[in-house]
Amino acid sequence: MSDPIRTYLDSVANLERVEKNAKSLISIVIQVAAALQQNPLGVMFSNVQTGMPMSVGTNRATADGSKWPTAEQMQQALAQWHHARLQASQAWNAVPQGDRARLKPPG
Repeated sequence: MSDPIRTYLDSVANLERVEKNAKSLISIVIQVAAALQQNPLGVMFSNVQTGMPMSVGTNRATADGSKWPTAEQMQQALAQWHHARLQASQAWNAVPQGDRARLKPPG
């Protein structure tokens, strides 16, 4: 028989890892979107095939195109986050009521 507390702690650790990954991707999009909104012609991407004209210069906010998440990567990160939250919630429900006082409920 598995230990419900160990299962819960493992599920929370997984939730935290998955959430951190999703928020990392979200942060990339937010930062680039903010720069584009503030000054669209002042932004360029590195590590992409299309270059900028020499007249643009290099004194620009630069986003690393190789780190830019695809829609599939974003969807996968969000789906994993939902799944991890569900697993943590189910694992919490399996922890005996008397043992919950020693634990923090899933966030």
